[in-house]
Amino acid sequence: MGRLIPLVVLVSACGLGCSRTAKLPPKTEAPELPASTDPTVSAPEPCGLPKEIREPHFPLELGQTSAGEPARFDPAGLTLAVLPDTQYYVACRSEHLKRQAAFVEKQAGVRNIIATLTLGDLTDHNSAEEWLFFRENLGSLPDRVPFLLVTGNHDHGKAGSADRRETKLADYFSLDFVKSKQLLAATERPADLENAYYRFPIERGENGSLRACPEGCKAPLFSLGVLALGWSPNERSVEWAKKTLSAYPKDRRILVTHAYLYDDGTRYDFRTRGTEQKWNPLAYWTAREGSEGGRSFDGEMLWEALVRDDPGFFLTLSGHVLGRGAARLTSEGAQGNLVHQVLANYQMLREGGLGYLRLLELSRDGAKLAMRTYSPSLHLSSHEPEQEFTLPISPPLFRAQEPLPSAGAL
Repeated sequence: MGRLIPLVVLVSACGLGCSRTAKLPPKTEAPELPASTDPTVSAPEPCGLPKEIREPHFPLELGQTSAGEPARFDPAGLTLAVLPDTQYYVACRSEHLKRQAAFVEKQAGVRNIIATLTLGDLTDHNSAEEWLFFRENLGSLPDRVPFLLVTGNHDHGKAGSADRRETKLADYFSLDFVKSKQLLAATERPADLENAYYRFPIERGENGSLRACPEGCKAPLFSLGVLALGWSPNERSVEWAKKTLSAYPKDRRILVTHAYLYDDGTRYDFRTRGTEQKWNPLAYWTAREGSEGGRSFDGEMLWEALVRDDPGFFLTLSGHVLGRGAARLTSEGAQGNLVHQVLANYQMLREGGLGYLRLLELSRDGAKLAMRTYSPSLHLSSHEPEQEFTLPISPPLFRAQEPLPSAGAL
């Protein structure tokens, strides 16, 4: 698992992206004021990524866009919705999170969405007001589609500074938040969803389509496991994860955690690259020596400790990184399985992301995954190569048991 890395750089007490100007009170009704006609008065800038951490290419704009929702890759496959960092939607009390949740709920049946995955930094300041805003803006989505929670650095410590591991996640999301208890295979701590393992049994439905059966399948093809690890998992959490995964050796798995892949398509690796990679989890106070739970892990350490030697893994998903906010890497596991590692974070766009989310599709034959990028707020899809792509799953998620109905050109 690698040696203990001494902490040489500490993030400021505010942490990445923490801005006092972004800490807004809840919305209140206010009288509308007439627009200024003075040409020397500029319009107020929309709330979003604070000026002090913006990079030269801010605001980033996604190209190759088209109006409308993305077409389904395989109408008989499965879909998982992915919500990258929602931090500034919550800090700014914007409508983007509510629109994302409403879109996923509306599309759940049409797109066969079996789960919604989050990538951390659910809030900006780990405050009661922000956690409440986040929960309320999900609406009824969690009642219809399993909603998997992952924390980021801004969900921990005082004012989201990650000065300690304390998070208010469990204060607002109990185990009852998971409506189907059969899906929740294990949690590291009782009554706490911060580190959890979920299992989705999958069977063949009508016309050869795939179908999740959370209450159990009569003839399951395979079980899709999702390992949700909170911010910068420590040694104790990683050992729990290894033990948990060993109980389900045949699952095909996805790792979801906040900080794993950098925007240059390499894993976070403090041992060899140090502070060259900005915002490495090992550069935060939560990684200081002597922390409860042992040393913290970055992407390379998680690869070595959990992912590389487990033939069930085929995908990792993470956020956290600014820069281009999108990257991917494909590595071969120790037993020859391909593991696609994917980064998505839209905070370098205006308004903290303009509502962009991702739709991860798994084909009916279990041999391909497709990623699509869409904003319910803008009603735009992006077709840039880093935003829309198709990758092979090798080996496939399950062995073909019978000829499948034609899927067209998959």
